Amino acid sequence: MVLGVVIPNQHHRSLIGHGGQPLTELEKKTGAEVQFPGSRSYHQVATPSNLEELGGVEEKDIVKVAGSKSVCDMAVAELLVCF
Repeated sequence: MVLGVVIPNQHHRSLIGHGGQPLTELEKKTGAEVQFPGSRSYHQVATPSNLEELGGVEEKDIVKVAGSKSVCDMAVAELLVCF
């Protein structure tokens, strides 16, 4: 499963963190794969299943979260708390 979460582009750098360490920790903690727009792997991850629910948001503001439903939900919640 792939979910999209709307996080304005200006917050991406702080969520990824220095050297990507906070992002790596989030992925280890939740078990989800998190891809930010602009990463080399972003377009290799499927289109989010909830894209229609995001309502015409620009791609640069959509972070993709991949994994089982439970790990995706956990990672989305963590991302939204952090920003």
